[in-house]
Amino acid sequence: MRSRKRKKKWFAVFRTGDFSLKDAPRSDRPQEINIDHVKSIIDTNPRYTTRDIAEILKTSKSSVENRLHQPGYVI
Repeated sequence: MRSRKRKKKWFAVFRTGDFSLKDAPRSDRPQEINIDHVKSIIDTNPRYTTRDIAEILKTSKSSVENRLHQPGYVI
């Protein structure tokens, strides 16, 4: 059985008129997050959340969290 979230996604795709069952093309590798850029964002505003940083970098919240764990930041 498919999850409710998955069903909603497919209905949204079908509403656009795309009835193919193929996935959209993806890039081969996820974007690398530059830790120096993350540090400068944090220095600008230490109250930024990982969600805020992810929005600025146009990446996922979990990618930012994973990158911050590497140099030993506390989240």
